[in-house]
Amino acid sequence: MSVCHRFHLTQIKTGVSRRYAGLGLVLVLLIAGAVSGNAQADDSRRDRQRGQDRQQQGISASQAAERARRQYGGEVLKVQHDGNGYRVKLLLPSGIVKSVYIPAGG
Repeated sequence: MSVCHRFHLTQIKTGVSRRYAGLGLVLVLLIAGAVSGNAQADDSRRDRQRGQDRQQQGISASQAAERARRQYGGEVLKVQHDGNGYRVKLLLPSGIVKSVYIPAGG
């Protein structure tokens, strides 16, 4: 077998293995995308359910923020669901950061 002929066979074998490797990569990416899409859909459903649960429990996060701002003054920095209510972080006019708990039930 000549050197030229061996080189040609090597190119053919390499081309075939690269083709299969490419197909394998495409399959892995498709499967990963499908799994990721399902996880995102589950997260969306869970977030909607949490929002509905919070609405059924009482006030919303924006209502809790407004109550805290009216009661303590200052600027609302963050609102976070915490148990049966909300933890609201405020920046008071004095420059102090204050964290208050606003019950969701009112």
